[in-house]
Amino acid sequence: MFESELKKIKPNKKEVEEVSAKVIVFLHKLNSNLKYSHRDLAKGKP
Repeated sequence: MFESELKKIKPNKKEVEEVSAKVIVFLHKLNSNLKYSHRDLAKGKP
């Protein structure tokens, strides 16, 4: 049942690329924020 529903929804390749690019940017920002917070914690800053 679920697979047939997925087959009906065929995402546009361009849309998929745009979404994946947004996800990559989001993960990159999240990763750099985590690095900075760990560095600040090591220095003893709040």
